[in-house]
Amino acid sequence: MNKKEIIDFFDNFYSGEDKKYILELHFDLETSKLFESLSSQYKKTFSSVVKVEIEDRVFLVSDPYINIPPSLKTFIKTVSNAIAVAKEIGIKQPKAAVLSAVELVNLNMESSVYGAVAEAMAKRGQFGKDVFVEGPLSMDVALSEKAAKEKKVLTEVAGKANILLCHRGSIARGIVEGLEFTGKAKVEKFLTDGSNVFKVI
Repeated sequence: MNKKEIIDFFDNFYSGEDKKYILELHFDLETSKLFESLSSQYKKTFSSVVKVEIEDRVFLVSDPYINIPPSLKTFIKTVSNAIAVAKEIGIKQPKAAVLSAVELVNLNMESSVYGAVAEAMAKRGQFGKDVFVEGPLSMDVALSEKAAKEKKVLTEVAGKANILLCHRGSIARGIVEGLEFTGKAKVEKFLTDGSNVFKVI
């Protein structure tokens, strides 16, 4: 879809004229800028979420394509968006890890601060019931129970994360593309405004 087709798609969707939930998109910088504009126009926060299936593991990665350098406020909205996608695809108890290099809060590391804020909000129920968000967590601790035990990070999310949240799109994109490159991962792409989930083909 070109720029005009994307704009027409959402004009028709939000006007109620055509409620389609599948769209053809090529994610690039121009598309990212377009959705930033549409977020402002419709007073929503669009974000991309990728479902990764590798061996017997399924998890989501957010946000590789839309909010490349999100502010803290935008990042928190993408957290809610990723949780919405998780519930849409049948993950009843979302467990989200905000990725960082270390597990300790470091005020000089943006990813660490984003993780700490998101975790505090989750503990106060601001992302809904039966939702766990923790951060900062390194990727190995988020996905591997063995690594979590070795580092003595024994929490609800450590080793059991089914959502990986990145504070920069380049990090999320690197994870997705790296796993795709191995040929062992199957991916599905989604776009969401927090209320509606669209399948991207």
